[in-house]
Amino acid sequence: MLRRIGLPRIRLLDNRGDTIIEVMIVLAVLGMALGISYATANRSLSDARQAQENSQATALLQAQAESLRSMAGNPSSSPDNIYRAGSFCVGDDGHVTTSNCSLGEASRYKVDITWGGAATDTFVIKASWEDVSGDITDTNTLIYRVHKPVASAPTTDHSCPPGYTGTYPACVPPDCPSGYTGTYPACVPPPCPAGWSGIYPACVPPPPPPTCTPPETGTYPDCGTCPWYATGVYPDCRSLSL
Repeated sequence: MLRRIGLPRIRLLDNRGDTIIEVMIVLAVLGMALGISYATANRSLSDARQAQENSQATALLQAQAESLRSMAGNPSSSPDNIYRAGSFCVGDDGHVTTSNCSLGEASRYKVDITWGGAATDTFVIKASWEDVSGDITDTNTLIYRVHKPVASAPTTDHSCPPGYTGTYPACVPPDCPSGYTGTYPACVPPPCPAGWSGIYPACVPPPPPPTCTPPETGTYPDCGTCPWYATGVYPDCRSLSL
């Protein structure tokens, strides 16, 4: 009898271990991608917030500089005098203060203004605040120069008003216009003619007297016409002679 020649069995490889490793690699790669995306998005949000804070601080510094410009003329005795020693700011009420200089959104910006002295009249305006992370303090600085106005000495050069003659203070007023009475400048206009209304020189003449309506003649109110048997013009009517 012939024996059956047995073919060697081919053992199938177990691929289950390879599949688990591949899944773990995919998950690791996916986790890294998500982590990088989160870090990038978080960094972008932080940068945007930081840019917004810098913009708000710049606007706050410019507002402080504008307040300094408007207060430059305050006298030295005024509580709003800006030419002073030490640190100060212009509060939300528009007055100089040295105690409440936390301004802006949620009072998060600490503002300090220092004057560099009369030699330069330079003001250093500085705003500081905690950054987005809260770990460090960001600052923004503006240098602004505004000179204190110099009070002009009172002038002693006087002159007479326009129209007056003489030398100050002995000024001679001009004469009133022709027809006016009184003393300049209290000149009194003449009255309007009899029967006229208004105030000189804007006098209004009286209305014209009424007249007879044609074909009537005569003097109003004695108006009429001659009868058919008479000639002439009313009231001078003459009878026809036969």
